[in-house]
Amino acid sequence: PAAVRYDLHLHVTAHVADLESDSDINARRDSEIAASKVISRALGDRAKLVRVHEIPKTSVDDLGSSACTLWVGIVLDPENAMRLVDIGPSSADDKEAKDFRAFWGDRSELRQFKDGRICESVVWDFVPPSQRHHIPAIVAEQALERNMTACERVEWSAKLFDEPMSKITSSKEGASPANLLQALDRLAKRMKDLKEMPLKVNNVQPLSGAFRGTDPFPPTPHPLAHGAGVGLGKSEDDIPVCPKTLDILIQLEGSGRWPEDPTSIEKTRAMMAIELAESLRKSYAMPSIVSEESVDILFEGYAFRVHISAATGGAHVKATEEQLLERAAHAGLIASIAARFPMFGVSTQLINRWIASHMFSPHISDEAIEALVATLFVTPGSALPPMSREVTFVRFLNLIASHLWHDPVVLDPENVVNEAEVERINRTAKGAPAMCIVTPHDRSGSQLTLAAPNVVVLKRLVVIATRATLEVQGLLDGTSKHSLGDEDAWEKFFKPSLSGFQAAFILRRSALPFPKQALFPSKRLYKRMREHFGSEMSVVDEDDEETLAQSIKLAKLPPKLLQRGPDKAREALLIGFNPMS
Repeated sequence: PAAVRYDLHLHVTAHVADLESDSDINARRDSEIAASKVISRALGDRAKLVRVHEIPKTSVDDLGSSACTLWVGIVLDPENAMRLVDIGPSSADDKEAKDFRAFWGDRSELRQFKDGRICESVVWDFVPPSQRHHIPAIVAEQALERNMTACERVEWSAKLFDEPMSKITSSKEGASPANLLQALDRLAKRMKDLKEMPLKVNNVQPLSGAFRGTDPFPPTPHPLAHGAGVGLGKSEDDIPVCPKTLDILIQLEGSGRWPEDPTSIEKTRAMMAIELAESLRKSYAMPSIVSEESVDILFEGYAFRVHISAATGGAHVKATEEQLLERAAHAGLIASIAARFPMFGVSTQLINRWIASHMFSPHISDEAIEALVATLFVTPGSALPPMSREVTFVRFLNLIASHLWHDPVVLDPENVVNEAEVERINRTAKGAPAMCIVTPHDRSGSQLTLAAPNVVVLKRLVVIATRATLEVQGLLDGTSKHSLGDEDAWEKFFKPSLSGFQAAFILRRSALPFPKQALFPSKRLYKRMREHFGSEMSVVDEDDEETLAQSIKLAKLPPKLLQRGPDKAREALLIGFNPMS
């Protein structure tokens, strides 16, 4: 289908009566040719391919109308699609410069560049950084409006998912992968400089998806996650109770003195993590929070959760770290893919949102989602790797809906996994996962999906993805009753289906750690539940003082606690706690 092959989709409404043609059929064909020429010239090397055809009329009322709607599919070039400046001819070339100005009108301006050239150019720097993906569509739209007299309206797909993505943490808030990696580099330098550690820190590796741009809600700097006694400035923003953690792998130098017993090895690793936190506190006044499950180091507003690796201590130590080393290998693999493909991170964020909106988050891990999305970029089949969120999304839905899940999905960027290894995987063995994802570091294909999803959940996922695939494809290729310009067009794919559920709950916002991340307001979900469950609804009186007094509150720290100072407030934090997991 065209929806899965083209990165950008435009729907152009043209008035064919304005074209000088001897018949209606020729006029419609002329409109296709005119649109193709204008868009191809405007985009230049931003596009690898431009295709235009008329969308067939599906309503009897539209027959005989002088208006037609053109579908435009564009395959974008990854290196040039999002650039801010289109450089035209030199000012010395009067004929070419005049033609360029005639095409772009007042958008054209004369500019001198660093190499000394003075050229006509068109600058798109009015587009904010968060909307750079709009640039190719804006270029095509403005060119059509200026140079195609029959053009009446242009709608495009690049802003289809702007609304659900708008709730995702902005890089302006300090949570971009680059900022997180820079903070980790500074922390790693301090760790490596420690002299008091029994074993020296050799390396620090990021593990969390936020470091590679796939987490839709990366942690933002928390006012209490700084140095001891620091925090609680004059910001009026609510201070969350449950700051998210950033998992990191600490690799220690080798030693032959590790115990032999697996339990003793685990306890020794925990002791090393505590010793690391204590050394940082003594040397740099860096606070940390130690619990039975974890050690969290607070640095520059973030909570770094420590995972100690002593694999160089011997094969018996490495054997106890199988899952941790598997996670580290996955993190490295996905980080390399994210660096190669600019749309990978943001597309994975969108798909994470879709998975969560249909309540599959407890059943499909973030790592499994990353691996599935990565296959769309590494092995795109007969198409090119996706260059937009929309085409990645529809390809993901198509993968879920059409893949024969008895067969493994293979993610192999370097072609190191041979077919014989994949064929040897016993998919009928007892305990075999319903979804099998083979990677270079997991030839069994079970590490990412061994616990979940089960067969029932996978079947439900396939049904929902199949329905969403048809809806998205219809919207993109122009056969849907909805329009690309509808602000709420995306909701049809993201509204959770309640079929198959016997009960559903809407939780109080104050009891959620991050209520602002909700995709739909509770009133709309309540209405949907009423339609599904009818009169079988019970509502807790939110105005009941006793109920509110006893209810858990995770959305923000209470003002009375904040008045007691940063150290006391820090003790009340539930770092990394997620009541929904």
